[in-house]
Amino acid sequence: MGMLTIGLVTVTGIAIYATYANCDPVSTGEIEKADEIVPYFVIDQLGFIPGMMGLFISVIFSAVLR
Repeated sequence: MGMLTIGLVTVTGIAIYATYANCDPVSTGEIEKADEIVPYFVIDQLGFIPGMMGLFISVIFSAVLR
C-alpha cells in the first residue's frame, strides 16, 4: 500500500511540474501560496471533467477521516 501511495504522489508531482515548468502560478498571482498548487492543478487541468471537483473533495475528506 505504501509503494502505491508513493508512486501516485510522485506521478502527480511530475505532472504538476511538467504543466507549470514555464509559468509559476505563485509568481503570476494566480495562487497565493505554494500549498494551493494541487487544488489549482485539479481546477485548471481537470475541471472540464463533470464531477471531478466533487470527486476531488470527497478524496480529500476521505483522507482526513482515515
